[in-house]
Amino acid sequence: MKLAVSCPDHFKIISSSGSVLFSTSSLNYQKNGGVSSFFKSGAESSSFIIQFEDNSLHFIGGEPGHLSLKWSREEGLSSIIQLEIFDPSSDNRELSNTFDYVKTWDQGQTIDQVPQKIILRYVENMNHLVKLLFSTRQISEEETISTEIDIYGFKKTLIALTNFGKVISFSSYNGALLWTSSYSPTSNPLKQILMRKTFVGGEGYSETQVVSVFSDSLRFMNAATG
Repeated sequence: MKLAVSCPDHFKIISSSGSVLFSTSSLNYQKNGGVSSFFKSGAESSSFIIQFEDNSLHFIGGEPGHLSLKWSREEGLSSIIQLEIFDPSSDNRELSNTFDYVKTWDQGQTIDQVPQKIILRYVENMNHLVKLLFSTRQISEEETISTEIDIYGFKKTLIALTNFGKVISFSSYNGALLWTSSYSPTSNPLKQILMRKTFVGGEGYSETQVVSVFSDSLRFMNAATG
């Protein structure tokens, strides 16, 4: 069995006869580094576990000739050297629009109507909170998008820098992996990450960025998407 990861944008598993058993662009040298460990259960096995230099672990399996990437784990999280936390809702334009009533609460209202309007808005917010916390029915895709607004700020995003020079973003709400950065080779190590706010398009809402500080350069990434 032969392994080939020499291509910067591809990873391949090649048989002893030279045929390509598996190929993917989601794993590559630029993103994950070289292969550090390779495991298979037997000579004729079609199940493989690959660990790369960034300490990520990947299981590849399936029927012969139909291999696919079944799952991946970012084991580099066991070697965190820096951790930052930000609230993705603070970058959400829809969230800021949701609370526009705070800026215009007295427009077109008589003084005796203001207390009632405030009370009704609090009732609306509490109903939304109860729906998020206690609803057991299946949520549709459209509803999932709306609840991701998270107007109460329960969901935070954790940005971790690992000892292997990789930035990993995951949710504090359920631990789900959100995005990962490219592997940082020892020739140009990633020293630290910084968080910064920047205003977008002059429209009055901000975007959080992750600034990766290398030995000779900076890299700017959107904290929500990478």
